[in-house]
Amino acid sequence: MRIKFVQNLIDRIRNKDSFRETSAREGVNKLRKELLELKYIHLPALKAHEQVFCKYKNIYKGKEVVLVASGPTVKEYNMLNGAVHIGVNHTFTLSNVILDYLFIHDSLNNSSSSEMHSKANDYRRGLCKKMYGYHPMNICSIAEQDAMDADAERYYFVDNEIPTSEYVLLSADITSRPLNCWASIVFPAMEFALYTHPKKIYLVGCDCAKNGHIYASNKKDFCSDRDKIIYGWKQIKKFANKKYPDIEIVSINPVGLKSLFKDVYTENYIHKHPELLKEDIEIITKENLC
Repeated sequence: MRIKFVQNLIDRIRNKDSFRETSAREGVNKLRKELLELKYIHLPALKAHEQVFCKYKNIYKGKEVVLVASGPTVKEYNMLNGAVHIGVNHTFTLSNVILDYLFIHDSLNNSSSSEMHSKANDYRRGLCKKMYGYHPMNICSIAEQDAMDADAERYYFVDNEIPTSEYVLLSADITSRPLNCWASIVFPAMEFALYTHPKKIYLVGCDCAKNGHIYASNKKDFCSDRDKIIYGWKQIKKFANKKYPDIEIVSINPVGLKSLFKDVYTENYIHKHPELLKEDIEIITKENLC
């Protein structure tokens, strides 16, 4: 597995047909990007990720994990007792969720970015493990000093295109490659959640819709990469069905991901969207999620 990516890339270089569908310049630029990612992301990940992730393999087998993203439906969620909560970006500011892990790999989009990072670093010190991503070709990558201040684990990630090239490997072994990203931090967090091998993963706030997010009310510009994010979720579903068929994935109050995984709705959300009662839906009560 550790050399599979390298071999695939070499095969692409040797295969001139790989450039038939693009201009020569586009083909060269794409190949250049892949070579840079090989040198600065994939190869370093081989060295770093074994130390970072190995200890988490199957650590939550038989348990339940909740992946908390920053779509506004997250506010309709009541914490599931006994579940492990993995959050991304600003979800640590939520009053209705207590996180066990926090994933960040871009500088937090906030006018007081330095202050926000300081709050993230201090959030539940010793109780919430910080996982801070690194992409050497991304100028927005979270600073090394912030990672040190938070005592965070460092992981490498790649931001994939549509369609995703065949050399990108979704693998059950995240110790041997960078984590994948389709325009959202939620995917590295999801790969990590799968790697811990719980019996069930709940998706909360994974709205994938132009309905704003928890730290801004401007809906117009939100989720400009919606198609790319949904594409990524479809890749995750294929991967999970193949590698983790025993893990059930459940969307709570789904919007853009409706019908992709098993869908359930909270009473609070149904109260605000009574039109859903016309459909054959499953409603979970507060007693189920508290």
